[in-house]
Amino acid sequence: MKTAKVVSVKGDGTWKEFYKFEVELDNGDSGVMYKKTPQHWLEEDQEINYSINDKGTLKVIREGWNNNPSSNGSFGGNSKGGINPFELKDKRISRQCALKCAVEIAVSKGVYTPDEILGQAEQFVEWICEENNGSENNDSDNNAPF
Repeated sequence: MKTAKVVSVKGDGTWKEFYKFEVELDNGDSGVMYKKTPQHWLEEDQEINYSINDKGTLKVIREGWNNNPSSNGSFGGNSKGGINPFELKDKRISRQCALKCAVEIAVSKGVYTPDEILGQAEQFVEWICEENNGSENNDSDNNAPF
């Protein structure tokens, strides 16, 4: 794994159902990144961790994603080990649900500050995702934050 800053990202056509982007890095490396959407998320001067295979495919290693290169080496988005689905869609759904519940509690208690609402929502997310393993809320059998 290498680290460098992005110098430029240019659209480079398509390959099958993927959009191609030519990525140039400040250390002189460059490669092709494949995306399923026509938008990329890289920005100039953004520091990234990456690898480049023998064919010149640039794989950006993103925090919180399963970056198992044995999946298929190039795209990291299949069911054999690319992106951990819970880290993406399911976690966003959990966060939305948690925020809704936090707002309902805040309204019922007369608490309206965004910081207090978001703090309550984070407790719900941690409980839903079992991130704190019940370490903070040991006063009930199910470790629910409410």
